[in-house]
Amino acid sequence: MVMVKDDSGKQALQQIYKDVVNTIEGSKSQIFTIYEKTCWEIDQSKKDLEAIIVRVAEMIAEVDRLRMVAQQKKQQLARVSQKFSTFTEADIKNCYAETEKAQVELAIAIEKEKQLRQQRDRLQIRLHGMQDTVNTAKNLAVQIGVVMGYLGTQLGDMVEQFDSASKGKLLAVQVITAQENERLR
Repeated sequence: MVMVKDDSGKQALQQIYKDVVNTIEGSKSQIFTIYEKTCWEIDQSKKDLEAIIVRVAEMIAEVDRLRMVAQQKKQQLARVSQKFSTFTEADIKNCYAETEKAQVELAIAIEKEKQLRQQRDRLQIRLHGMQDTVNTAKNLAVQIGVVMGYLGTQLGDMVEQFDSASKGKLLAVQVITAQENERLR
């Protein structure tokens, strides 16, 4: 009686299982790397956002101050214009120059405030997107854990079923071989 044992199918299934698990583990590792990197970027962006918020507040105060200065310069220019004859030409030119300088400084500060606000808004949107990425990475990690658990039980059961089927096949081959041997006697 010849004993035939066919483990090649079981080994192939085990190899496929190992390959699937390794691929999933590699993906899980990549997801974790994305998660960690995004968390770090979120921390950095929050620090940047805090700094920009402080700068925006400072710039708002500066714009308010420059508005008052510009308004005072305009009022001074109006007084000089009304009493044109009592001021020297140098005083009048100086008053115009100071008024113009105050208005230019105000315009520059307003533009800077606008740019800082836009930068703040873009950073807030970016932070929201990164938070979505972190949440997605968490969900994917959980889902991969579920898949790994499922694969562990399902493929283990499949290997057992294949092993049982192989044993049944082996038993059938042994029975047929025994019948053939009996017939030949």
